[in-house]
Amino acid sequence: IKLQQKAIYAVQIAHEGIFEIENVKKNLLICDRGTLDGLAYWPEMREDGFFKAVESTIEQELNRCDWVIHLDTAGAESYDKDNVVRIENHKEADLINQKIKKCWAGHPRRFIIPSTESFFKKVSAVISIVECILSNQDYDSICKGLPIDVRNGVFKS
Repeated sequence: IKLQQKAIYAVQIAHEGIFEIENVKKNLLICDRGTLDGLAYWPEMREDGFFKAVESTIEQELNRCDWVIHLDTAGAESYDKDNVVRIENHKEADLINQKIKKCWAGHPRRFIIPSTESFFKKVSAVISIVECILSNQDYDSICKGLPIDVRNGVFKS
């Protein structure tokens, strides 16, 4: 597991580096995984071992991203059990989801999109957030305009 996560981290760093070299305009780069996600898979989430292995710190990793949009794992009733790429059952996926949220908890501009019955509702929330980011809105303004309490990952009532 450690070697796998270290390799995934290195690939992520390389992708980001390639993007920076090829995009002088500093366009938006959206990744489906952040460098800190690997900590959630690290045995016993031992931060000291993870950061030593990737030669970084929590502060450096949090500062790599201007924004974080975290989509919660689908609920048990919506979890796609037939997806051959999935290696976890719903219970395991939900546990990893909670660990990933914990890893990114210190990020100042993090949005948590809660699970819903409709994946399209989650995607719609993400599109709204990205549109706001691209129009240079600040984090608090974006949060106020959403039907979600994105700091806690629940829909507003």
